[in-house]
Amino acid sequence: MFFHQFEYQLNKPVTLNPTFDGSIDVSGADGDLILDHCLIDFKATINPKLSPDWIRQLVGYSLLDYSDIHQLDSVGIYLVRQGLLLRWSMDEFIGTLTEGKANLATLREDFQEMTNSL
Repeated sequence: MFFHQFEYQLNKPVTLNPTFDGSIDVSGADGDLILDHCLIDFKATINPKLSPDWIRQLVGYSLLDYSDIHQLDSVGIYLVRQGLLLRWSMDEFIGTLTEGKANLATLREDFQEMTNSL
């Protein structure tokens, strides 16, 4: 289903199981897919509901990209069984979670400092 929905985008940059600058700082972390600068996490749930754990996972991956090597401009959750992509621009995602009080670059710096002090 994913292939048929997004076939038109598969000529764009894609990274399977991306790792991040900070992956080693948290004993390893890798995402599912980055497609055209959108970090997508796949979920295969029968009863779809937006879980806080899913959001925290996307936040964590986004913050671990310390040097912005993946140039993420959006994040998404693909509900495999429903064939549905929930997608947010990075500005909307971070802005909503921080009530507009922080930006991604600053959060990454703070997160890197925190993980390096562990």
